[in-house]
Amino acid sequence: MKKRFSRNALRQLVRRHGHDDRMRISPNADILIYLDLILFIKRLAQEATLAALEENGRARTLAPQHVEQVLQSVLQQFKG
Repeated sequence: MKKRFSRNALRQLVRRHGHDDRMRISPNADILIYLDLILFIKRLAQEATLAALEENGRARTLAPQHVEQVLQSVLQQFKG
């Protein structure tokens, strides 16, 4: 079974990069942040795969250029 990301590490990361030093995190907010991150990475990989297929016809590997090509559109979908 794959090891999941530590909840404490994620909470500390959110606190460290929060806009306000006094920001408090509700008990389950870290789970929602983690879920959103996983969905973002999955969508980014799917879109990059489609971009690679359009470019090569049958690409077997993703190149950084494929990810960079679709990054802005995926970020716009998750903005909100």
